[in-house]
Amino acid sequence: MAGISTVSVGAVYFFGRIFKTENDTNKVVEQSQLALAAAIGLNGLGGLGLYKLYQLGIPYDKIMHFVVPLILFMTGISLLKYRFSKTKKTAVIIMALLIFSGSLLWEGIEVLQDRVFGTKTAGVYGEDYEQDTILDIVSDVCGISLAVYLTLRSRKNTNEMI
Repeated sequence: MAGISTVSVGAVYFFGRIFKTENDTNKVVEQSQLALAAAIGLNGLGGLGLYKLYQLGIPYDKIMHFVVPLILFMTGISLLKYRFSKTKKTAVIIMALLIFSGSLLWEGIEVLQDRVFGTKTAGVYGEDYEQDTILDIVSDVCGISLAVYLTLRSRKNTNEMI
């Protein structure tokens, strides 16, 4: 967890360096860094024990599988529109495909590493693989769907976070 957190903090830092220019007065990059830091922080809290809240009936894992794609989608839409001049429709399609593909890849990696290395990352500590994996993907899709709805419903055409 510490290694992932360190890499993630570095990713947030370099993310700003890559996309920010000297003349950049727009706040999209800073807002994007904040959104990424929030997503990383929420997952980090899970690693500190909040993922075990399922024992009390609180599905922190499913909440993260809903919230993180939502945050990443909204951040990505703003960057695609602002930095790469994509239309809202094109940005929505790109982000939906990227995040859904990432969801499938992440779940596949969890199952594969459990089978190859004997870890217990998929399912609930190695148990109940199929149901947990399906519910993780469904939660991701729900987060993406809400983000698509909010984005398409928004009439903003500014360079701010949608």
